[in-house]
Amino acid sequence: PAAPEKTALVLEALGLAPASDPAAVLEAAYGWCAGTGCEMRLSACNVPQDDLEVMATEAHAIRRLLDNNPRDMSREDILAIYRAAY
Repeated sequence: PAAPEKTALVLEALGLAPASDPAAVLEAAYGWCAGTGCEMRLSACNVPQDDLEVMATEAHAIRRLLDNNPRDMSREDILAIYRAAY
């Protein structure tokens, strides 16, 4: 993980062991979000797929968020996340 200390806190809150398998972490985090009723798919939120490129460009321009991200994120990285969330 890019931020091991913070990741450990999240894992603890999800009831997972500190060295959990990434797939288990994803499943637990997704399950927690789904349990709150939070929609996880952009398509279900009426986001047009054609907007993903512009959204990635705009998100990449918001430096205050990216500068505090523990990983360096390119526009393409952001677009890949949006596509996966679609």
